[in-house]
Amino acid sequence: MAWTERREGWTDEDVASDYDARRFAGPMQRRKHANDARLVRGLLARVGAGLHVLDAPTGTGRMVQDLLAAGHRVTGIDLSEPMLHQALQSPGAGPNAGGFRGFLSGEIERLPFRDDAFDAVISLRFLFHAKDPEVRARLLAEFHRVSPWMIGHVRSRENLKHAGRWLRSHAGLSRRYRPAQGRRELASELASCGWRLVESTPVSRVFSDKVLFLAQRSAT
Repeated sequence: MAWTERREGWTDEDVASDYDARRFAGPMQRRKHANDARLVRGLLARVGAGLHVLDAPTGTGRMVQDLLAAGHRVTGIDLSEPMLHQALQSPGAGPNAGGFRGFLSGEIERLPFRDDAFDAVISLRFLFHAKDPEVRARLLAEFHRVSPWMIGHVRSRENLKHAGRWLRSHAGLSRRYRPAQGRRELASELASCGWRLVESTPVSRVFSDKVLFLAQRSAT
């Protein structure tokens, strides 16, 4: 699916209204979210405590409560106003929540913030949708501009799920195969945008093809 089509899909009111119900309502889905939150908190702990974090895109704000509970200040931004409307309905992420700095509607490819506005940027379930290298480069450059640290979510080939897809595809049993990066390719892509890969952590080596990575702005 083209990048413009994905962007239009995220702004659809019907998509926003049942997004959490489809992706995070079941027991296994809640476990996945809890695992993501645990890994993100662990990576942020390597950066510091009491950070001002940009959640980009924040979607329905599913990570905001976890970040606030860990003692961070959080600003969320998303292209989709329907998603942000859902985010504002979630308990613990309203204007009176301690550490909450607000939700903004805006373009992530052109973030409406000054340089170095944040201590860290978190971007979950997003970068792997940007398959065009030029789009990914723009996103990574904007994160680089507003923060010296970034946590991102990307697909990786270094897991059993990706290997299974490769085998089924080459056996003619499935067409669903998307080649993914390894750690070396990820480090190279980040370096080309001014980032140094610090750590990459698999979400699950068996059940997921995604990794969370921590990157630091390279010294100039």
